[in-house]
Amino acid sequence: MLNKKPGKSNNQFRYERKYIIPYDIQHNIYNIISSMPLRFKEIYAERKINNIYLDTSNLDSYRANLNGIGSRNKIRIRWYGDMYRRINPTLEIKVKQGNVGKKCLYPLPILNFTKTSSGVQIKNLFSDLDLPEDIEEHLKYCQPTLLNSYSRRYFLSLDQTFRCTVDFNINNLKIYNHAFEHLSFTDEIPGMIVELKYSEEHEFMARDIGNYFPFRVSRNSKYVNGLMKILN
Repeated sequence: MLNKKPGKSNNQFRYERKYIIPYDIQHNIYNIISSMPLRFKEIYAERKINNIYLDTSNLDSYRANLNGIGSRNKIRIRWYGDMYRRINPTLEIKVKQGNVGKKCLYPLPILNFTKTSSGVQIKNLFSDLDLPEDIEEHLKYCQPTLLNSYSRRYFLSLDQTFRCTVDFNINNLKIYNHAFEHLSFTDEIPGMIVELKYSEEHEFMARDIGNYFPFRVSRNSKYVNGLMKILN
């Protein structure tokens, strides 16, 4: 288990309820969200999220998720906007404890990210960073395993207690250790994921809110789903 001492951190543990949206009702998802009793309103402009996930050679993070291990960590590099350009990325350590989680954030150097940027180039971003010792040690045994991107829209309840995000246009790509062009594994049937996010003290309210969604809570990981496509 990695040290939970943050760099810049979302210190409060929170719940994330995930819903996989069936294809036949994806067109109506925004009407469903806006008609809920908590009166969700869109709060940010739609934007694109890009991630590079890192894991050990044994895929420890991937296997811990598959096996439902309660206390686990996920490591990724994230940036926003166009994928291939001069980026200002952030290292994120996502700490999961049971049904709640939080993120520890560390700024990384600027990188000119191209279609042939390699795992070796990515790992060079960690050189000379002031990271907690255990995180620095763990990163020595990790390598980029998945590159993905998706579009996200953001909603907030009127009382500002619950956040809701909608992710779509999900694209998974294989990133190589050497300078080969990234290989895309995009689904023919588009996926859409809704996440309801809230602090621990509002769990009792979230159960009632979930009753207004015409779909069920699901265990879902974009990292696991994307890596499965690459491994298969």
